[in-house]
Amino acid sequence: QQALVLVQFLRSCDEVLLWISDKEAFVTADEFGTDLEHVEVLQRKFDEFQKDMASQEYRVSDVNIQAEKLIG
Repeated sequence: QQALVLVQFLRSCDEVLLWISDKEAFVTADEFGTDLEHVEVLQRKFDEFQKDMASQEYRVSDVNIQAEKLIG
């Protein structure tokens, strides 16, 4: 039973880390836009990023809860 819980935790961690590494390039980009149209495109991308962050928050919380259960 404990081995199954550990495997599920590791799988969840891998999924969260994969999502984070996928978004890292966007977060570290130094693009500020060269004109109004470019800035508007960047703003839309940022808005999408924020929505994605909000929708993934539960996964990070779940991993934290699983970790607490494993060590506590």
